[in-house]
Amino acid sequence: MTDETLKFSVKFGKNAYELSFPSTTMVSEGQAAADALKSAKANQIAARKSVPQATTRPSLPVMSAQEARVASWSKTGIIGFRDSGLQEIPCEVWGVGSAGRVLDLGSNHIMSIAASISQLPNLQKLRLDGNSLQDEGMPWEAMTALVNLTHLSVNSNRLNSLPEQIGRLASLKVLSVVSNALSVVHGELGKLKKLQHIALAGNRLETLPSGLAGCEELVELDLRNNKVSVIPESFRSLLKLQVLSMDSNLVAAVPPVVLRECRSLHTITLHKNPLTVEQFRETAGFSEYEGRRIKKCSKQIDMRVMLNRDGFDEGIDNMEWQHW
Repeated sequence: MTDETLKFSVKFGKNAYELSFPSTTMVSEGQAAADALKSAKANQIAARKSVPQATTRPSLPVMSAQEARVASWSKTGIIGFRDSGLQEIPCEVWGVGSAGRVLDLGSNHIMSIAASISQLPNLQKLRLDGNSLQDEGMPWEAMTALVNLTHLSVNSNRLNSLPEQIGRLASLKVLSVVSNALSVVHGELGKLKKLQHIALAGNRLETLPSGLAGCEELVELDLRNNKVSVIPESFRSLLKLQVLSMDSNLVAAVPPVVLRECRSLHTITLHKNPLTVEQFRETAGFSEYEGRRIKKCSKQIDMRVMLNRDGFDEGIDNMEWQHW
């Protein structure tokens, strides 16, 4: 290929000069300039890439509302559904497992508790007040797996009985089954050696199991508004019993051995029973009981504790039942 010649005219002052160059020389120089520019840009890009960039934290997966609730329950140990309009217990509750300590299902419309409740082995407090639970809706056998349960409240439901399995809730300290339809309380309840408070007011109980005397740690027994006519003499074994509430029953007498031997008993309430103050005062053992009652009231006064209006009430109606 023949090189072409490029000619240029250049004037300096009055003189003119003609210059000629091979075209290949110009092309080569132009190409070199273009290559240099391209190389400079490449180097600039490479330099930018070599600068360390700020590290970004990987984004966490978005947690669903259900997962967030379970995480919160697992962290606090408290599962709360009070007054939530529930008809059944959400399945995710059981996923909390051993982290669950408190389960509050009060004031709902629940008719049955799933046997899956046994999956909460560390549950300490179970509140089922104000639902529609009947006997068949209580998984008593499954609940025996709740070896750490200390508080059980099933107030304002429709239970007719407390079965023998209740005696296997060995850690129970507080049992409240107020305002149900109980007519039977199994004697196995007496196997609960840690039980301190029993509330069975507002039921249909006519008799009390003598085995109840086995609750050797019992401090308070509330049996108001039932149909009980006899206080078992076996209650003499309740040496730590302090308060016996039996208003609105059919009790006509208090066993003398209970008054004498229940050495912690300082409060008996028997309003609206067929027993007058005079009859009660004439009961053998009354003086021992009365001494404890007065000592309790005096202690409250000495400690400047405000007594309620029944502070000095002897616990029995004065005249209402005297003509029975």
